[in-house]
Amino acid sequence: MRTLGAAALVVATLPLVPANAASAPRLPELLRRASTVGIARIAAIEEIDHGRIRVYDVAVEKELKPGKAESPRTVRVVSMADQPGAVVADADANGVAFLQPLRRNSYLDKHLATPHGLYEFVDGRDGWLQATDAGALAAIAAPVEATVEQSRAPTADAAARSQRRRAVVFALLSAPHPLLAEDGIAGLSSIAGLSGSLNEQESGVIAAALSSSVLPLSSRERLIGEIAELDLKKLIGALQELKEPELQRPVWAALRKLGAPVSQDALRDRLKSDEPLVRSAAAREMLAAQPSEAIPEVATTVLRDRDQQVRLDAIEALGETRLSEAVPPLEGVFVRENLDERQAAARALREIGGDVAADALHRLAFVGSAESQRYAVVILMSLGVGNDDRRVRDIAKRHTDEKIADMLEHGFEAGHGH
Repeated sequence: MRTLGAAALVVATLPLVPANAASAPRLPELLRRASTVGIARIAAIEEIDHGRIRVYDVAVEKELKPGKAESPRTVRVVSMADQPGAVVADADANGVAFLQPLRRNSYLDKHLATPHGLYEFVDGRDGWLQATDAGALAAIAAPVEATVEQSRAPTADAAARSQRRRAVVFALLSAPHPLLAEDGIAGLSSIAGLSGSLNEQESGVIAAALSSSVLPLSSRERLIGEIAELDLKKLIGALQELKEPELQRPVWAALRKLGAPVSQDALRDRLKSDEPLVRSAAAREMLAAQPSEAIPEVATTVLRDRDQQVRLDAIEALGETRLSEAVPPLEGVFVRENLDERQAAARALREIGGDVAADALHRLAFVGSAESQRYAVVILMSLGVGNDDRRVRDIAKRHTDEKIADMLEHGFEAGHGH
């Protein structure tokens, strides 16, 4: 038999991790660590020891840091090709290189004919921002060069300093490279009063980033969250144009926060979508916007949707309402034979909490399979009720399952093989 004691508690009490934890800007750290930063070209590639070592001849055509060496010049850059995050640069490719002196070891000394005077990319692949063409190279290099110039020649005038910083943020956001664009997203919140001062050109930059194929979906989701958080109402239209199923949940939440919510009728239509992610997002948004009114319809989704992940998402969303009206459908899910859904229902009941959840678990201790009943007792006890609680006393008095009696008398592990 599956162990229900500690395992049940672990499943029921897993912490919720924020979906959109902000990533720290990486460009300043790359610039800080690099001894040489330059606009460069991969002039040649040499492979050593069956390809484990790659040595790039990097022609630095414009040195941005420290800016004292003659340009152009060629440096040899070593990369361990078989390590995670290693640079994969193409011959004749152009980009911006962040370089530091090679950290030598005995393996490299053995295989490199001249182990001295060599470089490596800072942070592996993050140290080489490759461009697809000349236009992309200019767009990648511009914010890097501007950031170097800001640190090299800071201005004492606060207004001028703020304007320069703002320009860099939008240059980063325009760059056709995810590392830089993500730094631009992180920098939007540093611009004071952006909602009231956003101009058409800047709105266009943000709109382009929203639909960019260069940015991963996770970054675009962060950008959507920033738009809502910063109250950038000028981007409502751009948000409404986003159709990817993976983005519908954050888009609809952002539109609601910006005062342009998707109608409940439109969300009902989305519940019939062929895309599971859209159905899931619609159920969540209906509950977030009008929880009491939406619970019956979402409860139908919980019980009947053909996709289990949609059902699991809807169960979680019911718990997040923390409303007593969500308890009956969660009870219905709990007694079903699907273990994943039962555990999701348990977490949802814990999220609702209080007497309404405890009363439900008390009822569940007497219905469904023996395993379901035992699990209900475990979750009830995990709510912090003691053996003197009226519901626990009633279970101890009336229940005929010896294993439940053992759990109540000796703890959750009793009778379960531990």
